[in-house]
Amino acid sequence: GIHGVRGAGKTCSLGSLYGFRAGGSVILDFADDATCHYLATVWKDLSEARVPGATLLAIPTTLHMDLTTSDDHPATPLQLCDYAGLLVEPKAEGASPAAHTLAAGVREWLRSCHAVLVFLDSSRPDLDQVDAIDLLLTEMRRPSADGPI
Repeated sequence: GIHGVRGAGKTCSLGSLYGFRAGGSVILDFADDATCHYLATVWKDLSEARVPGATLLAIPTTLHMDLTTSDDHPATPLQLCDYAGLLVEPKAEGASPAAHTLAAGVREWLRSCHAVLVFLDSSRPDLDQVDAIDLLLTEMRRPSADGPI
């Protein structure tokens, strides 16, 4: 999983993986048309020195890729989600029910991940980022109905 507030670089990092998919002993293969189309759009902006627009406040986009190393191990399938960073930030009073539902979906997805990469802007840390990390850690510590995660 990838966790970060608005503007933290989640989408740009995913687009960069698409543009630079082979490096050293690691190769990324993008596993479906929807993933290729989504990331190609992001990469086009980046390769033309433009910052992609903000990720839409909608159901997160699921991306599929396979990670292969040069040491003859089988490919490892990866599933990532790209979502609006607003969904992991504290909700303002009066936020819509749809925003709360989407945010709950992202929290549940992050809980299901085997690992979470956290994006922070250390050049200008603010309380929104600290609050978002607190919310993530609180969610990760919450017991699951199926037992510990």
